[in-house]
Amino acid sequence: MRVALAASPLPGLRASTVCHVAREAWRSERPRDSLRCRPTSDGVASAYSESGVYELLGLDELVERGGPLRRFAGVSQKKIAFDWIESLPGPFCGDSTALGEDIAWALGRGVDEIVVALGVPGGIGDLGVGMIGAIAQARRGVGQEDGSRRAGESRRAGGAAGLGKTSEKPDVAEAADVADLAGLVADARAAVGTVCLSVVVGGRQRLMGMSGLARAWMREGLDGRRAQEAERSIGEAADRLVRAANATPGKDLAGRRLSTRGPHSGAGGGLALGLEAVGGRIVPVGDVVHSSLEGWAEGADLCVYVCGRVGDELPGGAAGAIRRAQEAGLPVVLVYDCGSLRRGELAGLGLNGAYEMRPERSFLDEPETPESAAAVRDRLGEAIRTVARTWGW
Repeated sequence: MRVALAASPLPGLRASTVCHVAREAWRSERPRDSLRCRPTSDGVASAYSESGVYELLGLDELVERGGPLRRFAGVSQKKIAFDWIESLPGPFCGDSTALGEDIAWALGRGVDEIVVALGVPGGIGDLGVGMIGAIAQARRGVGQEDGSRRAGESRRAGGAAGLGKTSEKPDVAEAADVADLAGLVADARAAVGTVCLSVVVGGRQRLMGMSGLARAWMREGLDGRRAQEAERSIGEAADRLVRAANATPGKDLAGRRLSTRGPHSGAGGGLALGLEAVGGRIVPVGDVVHSSLEGWAEGADLCVYVCGRVGDELPGGAAGAIRRAQEAGLPVVLVYDCGSLRRGELAGLGLNGAYEMRPERSFLDEPETPESAAAVRDRLGEAIRTVARTWGW
């Protein structure tokens, strides 16, 4: 039997390690079967592990970028990726200047593609204005320290965290803000130029409204009063950014205008909107996984996908793998950590079977611990052996 298996990270286990454990468990039951295993990502950071974005993109070399967030870059000759999924822990946790410095550094290396992976909901909150300023200042030849300071001033002028008016004529002050921001956007777009800037997002996250950032932050514990203030501040800052971006030459060839209404514009705490403003292209992680799994299902008899927690929707990477299997007309089995998946839902999700590793954690509101994460390896092996016995022939 030929099995195509793909896996995203689990608590305490990298995606490549999950593949190794799954391969060994399957072969302990069916040693003559052939397995083709690929590491993927669901665009979320697993506890005591990672998001898997670098492995998904095939970037083995990591370069430490330093800074307060201890940032890293996945590097190849023509592509550089920045995994900001783990760097955005909560609402208003800082500004985005460091990301702009990362992108400027990547542009200086002459790469063809830059990938920025953002978490949902994320927590920067300045909508990428600091990032835009840092890229623009780098193009203008300003030193890094001075560039960071000026980018911070730009964020305070137009970002969600600093919206107070400093003029007795608010309309005049706002017009100046928009004009200054438009200049930064123009310079940042010119700096990016023809480089492909891909913004990988783990799921949908709107910027405003009932499914917007403020509501998402409330679910993570933000006080209701502060959430209302955040909604208002984000709306004002987003309006300025959109007006500045749409007044700036250099929009994409399709002539699309920047909008706050996109289903992913709130990803990374609104960083997705700022990246779109300088020419970034939003790419759901499921599409990246689907592309990376080209040839994965060829000649296989069964597809298996391993992932972490399943919430209201399937993880993004799982959706991409299921599409690949369906295109090949193959059955798909999901092995997941825990969640609220019901048997009656499987057919509608394109699944032929589902196996839960740790059902006792499905409705627990307790954080993962090193001890609980250490048990995942054994649970994974048990689940894979069950699948092998059930689906093997």
